[in-house]
Amino acid sequence: MKKLLIIVLIVIAGVFAARDLSKKSFVLYYHNVDGYKSGLRSVYIQPFMFDLQMKYLKLRGYRTISFEEMIEALRQNVTPPKKTFVITFDDGYKNNFKRALPILNKYGFTATVFVAVNEIGKTLAHERTYPEARMSSKEIKEISKYWSIGSHTMNHKNVASLRYQDLKYELCESKKSLEKLTEKKVNMFCYPMGRFDDDVKNMAKKAGYIGACTTHSGLIIKRTDVYEIPRVEWKGVESFSFINYWDLKWFFLKIFLGV
Repeated sequence: MKKLLIIVLIVIAGVFAARDLSKKSFVLYYHNVDGYKSGLRSVYIQPFMFDLQMKYLKLRGYRTISFEEMIEALRQNVTPPKKTFVITFDDGYKNNFKRALPILNKYGFTATVFVAVNEIGKTLAHERTYPEARMSSKEIKEISKYWSIGSHTMNHKNVASLRYQDLKYELCESKKSLEKLTEKKVNMFCYPMGRFDDDVKNMAKKAGYIGACTTHSGLIIKRTDVYEIPRVEWKGVESFSFINYWDLKWFFLKIFLGV
């Protein structure tokens, strides 16, 4: 009798969890879709593992929407459509074009890539990372046919440490430059290294961005601040720790339940 009661309680808890999680969405973020070289292991995911993740989400009935669609839902204080999510890439690595784009096209998924303008076409490293090639102007223009392009500033600086004029330059000029390059609106911003404060958020609004994303972990609910969008870094297995799994437990439960 006791075992039956435990099973019933677990089923009831699962039903309530599924109902709650079905009202939430998520934004995935990645950096390099390539084999690990050196530096931070977490900024790499093997192409086969990335493919496997996308295949799983497709089989579970998830579909991508544009960041603009998600922001519009949040601005109207409504939940994004069920089983929808957003994919993002930070820094604009060349391997996003060569490896991630074909995989996403295979599953009918789209994404947003955040580009630092003065890194376009260069090979360089950030703190604790290995030097990696960035997409060229031509590749960014080509990938914009399938994905949205977002701003990651002009120079990938810690914008929370900048004076007003420098902050304005990094956010406003990068938006103008990317719009000129792609001949499309650039609506989304991503805080380099996830660092921001109220001044940075206000500047993002003044610059004309409709939303901005962070490196904070979490799911999307209808009350989410559009200038503090949390994201899920779904790393390769070799980069995950128990703490990572625990921090993302609700994300993993959601996709396990397929709600």
